[in-house]
Amino acid sequence: MRRLLLHLRRLLPVLRWAFLAVALAAVGLAIDDATSRPSPTAFDPARLGKLEASMWRSYYEHRWVALALDGLRVSRQEYGLSLWDGTRSSILAARAASRFRGDTDDPLCLPLLERYYGILREGFGADFDTRKAARLELEWWRERRRKIGPGDYAKTLAANAALVYGLEPEALLATSRKRARAMDYRDLHGRGEGMTEEHWQEVTRQLEGAYTALKAALTDGEYGFLHNGVTAHRGSSLEHPENTLRAFRHALELGADWIELDIFTTADGHLVVHHDATTAATSDRDLVIGSSTLEELRQLDVAHRFRESRGLSREDCPPERMPLLSEALDLILEQRRTRLSIQPKDDSVETAVRLVEEKGAVAWCGFNDGNLAKMRRVKELVPALAVFWDRPAKFDLEADLATARELAFEAVVVRQDGVDATVVERIQAAGFEAGAWTVNDPARMRELLGLGIDRLYTDDVRGMLRILREKEAE
Repeated sequence: MRRLLLHLRRLLPVLRWAFLAVALAAVGLAIDDATSRPSPTAFDPARLGKLEASMWRSYYEHRWVALALDGLRVSRQEYGLSLWDGTRSSILAARAASRFRGDTDDPLCLPLLERYYGILREGFGADFDTRKAARLELEWWRERRRKIGPGDYAKTLAANAALVYGLEPEALLATSRKRARAMDYRDLHGRGEGMTEEHWQEVTRQLEGAYTALKAALTDGEYGFLHNGVTAHRGSSLEHPENTLRAFRHALELGADWIELDIFTTADGHLVVHHDATTAATSDRDLVIGSSTLEELRQLDVAHRFRESRGLSREDCPPERMPLLSEALDLILEQRRTRLSIQPKDDSVETAVRLVEEKGAVAWCGFNDGNLAKMRRVKELVPALAVFWDRPAKFDLEADLATARELAFEAVVVRQDGVDATVVERIQAAGFEAGAWTVNDPARMRELLGLGIDRLYTDDVRGMLRILREKEAE
């Protein structure tokens, strides 16, 4: 009898996974296969974000069958794998997760992950090193367990995704940072009383944003955005009148990866592009934008001060009218390399976000400002919109990083005279893109690039891109 019990005990793990395989197959038969063939890029970001959040929750609650079932849904619904491949891959992933202990070797995990990636490679018809992919997957698990910053294990996530998708890791760093920050948020709130339903909803929102960014970063897919870290401040404003369509077009031609602009609301409810609340700095007449109608503002020549300050003729610098935000969005939507960062100077966040959604421009847009309430509202309305949080030269770095983590911002952008090596290192280690505003001096540009800064806001787009090319050639 004792021998029989011993044999049965040995069979229990096998029977458990066999039962799971049958259950997964039954569920898989009920799932509608919406894709014609397996594809790693066919996923829906919102659905995938929800499923991954559910998988994370099952992992922390030790519900391994539920983890595998969600894994099957991901494989079938989002990636279009066959029922057989989806079942095998989800069981392998769940088994690897259940056996992970975080030690040096994890000999039980690595073979399972290698087989998992082997199924993905064959199913997708891809060509990548499955052993390397498995090691990178396991490495970011370990890095997180060692409690290093999310900015550090985001690099491992990016390297792993780049291997599978055949891209450069830099192209996937933004989406990997979002995913790492979602995990960091879970770790932050998982202590003490633990995660609430509200916390899990926030993790879901952050993961949906991460997969939206991944969709945008797949350069061989729907989008092909640049990733050079050059934000054209008010357009190419050194060479053309600031915040005009001409300055924006030139920034597009030069190849900045983001264009920054400022908006106000007119007296009759239109969103116009202008930096100041009055028009004295750009025009030959001084009007208060919030007290003027669109028709009144469109009669101004917003190239007047630029032309006058440089001694140009009207032929050299033709008149420009104040653009609508909708016109800037239409311009940015004509291409798929450069994106638009919107800075609301008044209480126009909700109107601007609604317009971005109506235009179908969420993937093309982000928001920047130093006002926390405004940037918080952007994330509440559309979590997928990138937020570049502007900070002054003197600020509480650790407190602001904690706030940025809580609100899932993408970047912390510091006034350039407040940036040093420590600031860059701490921002990046916390999982954010580190930026500086506004940098026009070539020597300072080189200095900041030497510190490893991710992004520079500049009026001199041409000069900045030239320095980047020189740096690459070194």
